[in-house]
Amino acid sequence: MNAATNQYKSLKNLLARLCNKSSAQKPTAQHKKAKDRLLQRTPKTARKAPTSTHKRAKSAPVAEPAGIAYRLTMDKNAPKAIGYIRVSTEMQAADGISLDAQRESIEDYCKAHKLNLIHIYQDDHTGKTLDRKGLRAAIKHMEESGAMLVAVKLDRVTRNVHDLGHLLKTYFGDGRPYSLRLVQFPVDTSSSIGRLMLNIICSVAQWEREEICARTRAGMVYLKKQGVYIGGAPYGKRYTDKPDADGRRVLVDVPKERAIINYICELHDGGAKPAEIIQILKDEGRPPPRKAAAWSYQNVHKILRREGRITVREWERSTAIRDKAVVSKRILELRADDLNLSEIGRQLTRENYMPVRGSKWYAASVQAYLKECATYDQSSIVKLVLSLREEKKTFSEIGAELTLRGFTPQRGGRWFPAQVKAILDLNQRVRPSAE
Repeated sequence: MNAATNQYKSLKNLLARLCNKSSAQKPTAQHKKAKDRLLQRTPKTARKAPTSTHKRAKSAPVAEPAGIAYRLTMDKNAPKAIGYIRVSTEMQAADGISLDAQRESIEDYCKAHKLNLIHIYQDDHTGKTLDRKGLRAAIKHMEESGAMLVAVKLDRVTRNVHDLGHLLKTYFGDGRPYSLRLVQFPVDTSSSIGRLMLNIICSVAQWEREEICARTRAGMVYLKKQGVYIGGAPYGKRYTDKPDADGRRVLVDVPKERAIINYICELHDGGAKPAEIIQILKDEGRPPPRKAAAWSYQNVHKILRREGRITVREWERSTAIRDKAVVSKRILELRADDLNLSEIGRQLTRENYMPVRGSKWYAASVQAYLKECATYDQSSIVKLVLSLREEKKTFSEIGAELTLRGFTPQRGGRWFPAQVKAILDLNQRVRPSAE
């Protein structure tokens, strides 16, 4: 302390001599520099006025997918880290309590482990899927910067065992270049025991999510039985601002929208079809429903169905044919008739053929069946084409027969006459050279 005091006095004398050298002169840059050095190196005991208490530096705001970088407070060679925080709903995100707690935990973890925290990304979406903007942005930034991903708990990243397997296989598993750090449960994802522990934790998280969903569905079923409307207010209704005695907002009519609904019902009762009703509403400038850009068939159909003007046919699926081999054979037959995927789906529905799961055919489900039952075997296809051509079959008939036999073109899809002709032309060019 004596050495610091002596150094302070010598700097003070030097500053006095410089200032008294020319009293008429204004302070120069040299004077200011000496004064700054003096203030910086003044010991605490030599200061006359007490210093204010140390204020903690303001932490950078949580980064959205666009991202605001944290200040680099660590050494340049410190490992980089990207934080990720999540809540399940927008209401929780607006409240901010859980997000702030997660952010502070990640900041403290990075400071304790001397990690250079460069970004924190957030989401307000369920953890049952990886399709989240914040998570996608965090993983992309991790790939670009080579940083590690830091989260408070595993259920903030995912609550699905299948998705965890994808993350471990793609990013955080054995031999992968990235690592995952969990604040409340340190685990090494590069080891087999670490991955086992992660799978156990994720299984529990998935069970917890499914239990929450089951309880929510049971509660919604009970409320529906009690006559409580669940979901957003339909067209013609709105929720009251004040709740009732049970704490629920009540649905009331919206006069303007109710008048349009009555007008649509009058047009339908008069024999107008949905397309004609839509055109009349557009010509008269009637405003469409909320969140709709214009009147559509779905809007009018939903209103008429809700008002009891039309009914939807309920299909009896208890006797549906779901045998995969039988259904696949029928799909090949319909494909041979030159039907597209959507037409095949509609025909299967009419004939009471159903997929293994579900009660509706989509183009993608028909395509999946075709991929499973159709194969590409060049030698077998050439032999069949030649034999059918010798029987005087046309190119279209040959293509239909190939489809029925379960053969598909090399790039998938249906057989066209040009493809059959190309196979015949190629074979005719190969034969003379072979001879």
